[in-house]
Amino acid sequence: MWHMAGMADGDPYPYDQIHAYLKSFVSGVYSDAGFLHLRRICQAYLNDHTEEICSMIVTALARIADYIAEAPDQRGWNIYDLDEFLNLLTARGNEQSVLDSVDSLAGYKSRIPQISGRKLLAILDKYESARAIEMKERHCMILDA
Repeated sequence: MWHMAGMADGDPYPYDQIHAYLKSFVSGVYSDAGFLHLRRICQAYLNDHTEEICSMIVTALARIADYIAEAPDQRGWNIYDLDEFLNLLTARGNEQSVLDSVDSLAGYKSRIPQISGRKLLAILDKYESARAIEMKERHCMILDA
């Protein structure tokens, strides 16, 4: 994976050579080193392959949240990985994927106190769609706590 992500020089493998393998990186359990390299690949190819990469980021966020939720007191530092993927998605991803992730992470908030409810509300505030408004109303009490 390190090679696919571009090793030390930062130039990832061409997308057509690695796209068949990318889903396997999020099909198993969370791995901090593996997800670091996956994030580098996602950063490189998000603009040109938005739908596939956004879907992968949504799955990666769920894997990280699952991992943290198993032992939040011991794995809370992994919130930084979660935040990095979420920041990438909110900066360059499509609205559906962003809202899917916010909805999913709001569900983890009670088990993972390190998730910032204010950050999730701020993300929802960026959108004016009916879904974003409904989610803000539905999750307001959970996220504002």
